[in-house]
Amino acid sequence: MESGVVLMPNETLVAPAGPVAAPKPPPKPALRPTPQYSREEKRPDAYARSTRSVCINCGVITSIDEGSTQWEVRVRFDDGSRETLRYYERPRLRVGDAVHLEDGRLLRD
Repeated sequence: MESGVVLMPNETLVAPAGPVAAPKPPPKPALRPTPQYSREEKRPDAYARSTRSVCINCGVITSIDEGSTQWEVRVRFDDGSRETLRYYERPRLRVGDAVHLEDGRLLRD
């Protein structure tokens, strides 16, 4: 049988008995599902809001980016939701500022 391999004196070629199976890759770890919900689903009525310890309109600025025509301000709210608000002028806010949303505007706490 010719394999095309050049051997040195006193060397022998050992071939496997059958076809060689490729090793299986290790299993991938299972990903935890990301909760999907909108802010409207999380908003309770006014009475329930007053009894909760979490302010659903309060959050923290996570980023401020200049777009082509507007500034984008990303906020992570205390209830876990996130929202992007857009302004024509750069808002007087910084990343990390604690804010609350009132009438569609972000106000620093």
